[in-house]
Amino acid sequence: MRTHLFQRRVTLVALTITAVVAAALLPFITASCRSQRSAADEAVALDRLRAMTRRGVLPAESVIAGIESEYTGTKAGALARVLRARVRIEARDFTSAASLLEGKEINRLTALGDYALLLRAQALEQGGRRVEARAAFEQLARDFPASLRARAAVLRGADLSFEDGQAGAVPLLVKTLTAADDAAALLLAAKASEQSGDTTRALGLY
Repeated sequence: MRTHLFQRRVTLVALTITAVVAAALLPFITASCRSQRSAADEAVALDRLRAMTRRGVLPAESVIAGIESEYTGTKAGALARVLRARVRIEARDFTSAASLLEGKEINRLTALGDYALLLRAQALEQGGRRVEARAAFEQLARDFPASLRARAAVLRGADLSFEDGQAGAVPLLVKTLTAADDAAALLLAAKASEQSGDTTRALGLY
């Protein structure tokens, strides 16, 4: 009788411990399942974004905004934001487009940090915010020196400085390109030097 009672107590203790351990592990198991499900859902969202842009036609902003909202803080959400900015640019709402492309999230979550900066710089320029546009072009060249877009960003930023009466700043802005004998940069630096009255330097660059 005592042996039977002891076995029942041992069984009860074992069941209690099992229940406690299971309860402790439940949040982690749930989180793991949720994480796997979220990753699968995000993959579907990425496929949707690719399909939407496959033929070069931008989708309705409401659809993209829905994806961005649902997947905030993920690659899919960041890509949807870039796509929304493109839609805003097409609608000539340059202020909204530039605002969408602010911050570091796109660069952190995607490989399109340089592209997002280029779009932002272009939106700012088209919106008449030339000083901010120049800063964005310069940031692109500074933060992404190996980008295929860096050269164009340097030249456009220098162009804006030249057009805005800051010719004296141009030679320094294009210094890395002129050092590599970039023809467009050499010509721009020569024109800027000439406008600044430094004809000797200008002749050396032409």
